[in-house]
Amino acid sequence: MKVIYHDHSWVLMTKGRSKSKVIKDKILDIELHKLVAIEETWKLACKMLDHKHDLPQGEET
Repeated sequence: MKVIYHDHSWVLMTKGRSKSKVIKDKILDIELHKLVAIEETWKLACKMLDHKHDLPQGEET
């Protein structure tokens, strides 16, 4: 097992070297949250990466 990311309340781990799409999407979500991405950044990143993601709570579309 390999720790990919950890926070005070949870740990994201993967088994082996390959990462599933779900794990890759979760990593992208974590990175965008760490960047405190504004709504326009979320939309652009998701469009460029063909990634569906709900905006953070409190953000409007």
